[in-house]
Amino acid sequence: ALASASRPPEPKAEAPTVAEVVKAFLADAEGRLKPSTLRSYRDFLNPFAARHGGLRSDRLTAKLAEDYARKPAWSNSTRHDFLSVLAIALKWAGCPLLGIRKPPMESRGASALVSDEDHASLYEAAPDYFKPFLKLLHLTGARPGEVANITAENFDEANGMVRLKEHKCSRHGQSRTVFLPPEAVAILRGLRATHGEG
Repeated sequence: ALASASRPPEPKAEAPTVAEVVKAFLADAEGRLKPSTLRSYRDFLNPFAARHGGLRSDRLTAKLAEDYARKPAWSNSTRHDFLSVLAIALKWAGCPLLGIRKPPMESRGASALVSDEDHASLYEAAPDYFKPFLKLLHLTGARPGEVANITAENFDEANGMVRLKEHKCSRHGQSRTVFLPPEAVAILRGLRATHGEG
């Protein structure tokens, strides 16, 4: 017992660098996340690692991360998303980023809406194969990803709706129903008649 008591303590392993954390986190996320989510994680984390990759992850401060997020071209929502993703990656690696202050998300509200005039211009300029997609976006108010996921199988013509399994909040186990006005039902009926499935 006396011999073991006098033994010097084991040296602590050094924390991984920011670049090592980002590389390992993205590799792990590849099998778990949707491709679109993984792409946005890469778009946030890889440039950050290119700038601060040599820094040990336990020496990364909230201030440094917040300063990086203050890019003039980024909105508060983008800053919020970047800081959230960075915090997730560091927590996953066992090096939580403490005291980080994320700006509140901004609601785009009316500024996100496409006016009837702009929609008409886009529709006129679009190739024929893309016109139904634009029309369905405008008629339903659904997200582009939701309209892209409409299939013959999830189109319920009798009830005038689409039931989506894959959508923005599907990871939380929530279903998404898009209700269709008669013109949208007619468009989807025609597409199903042409393509049959898928």
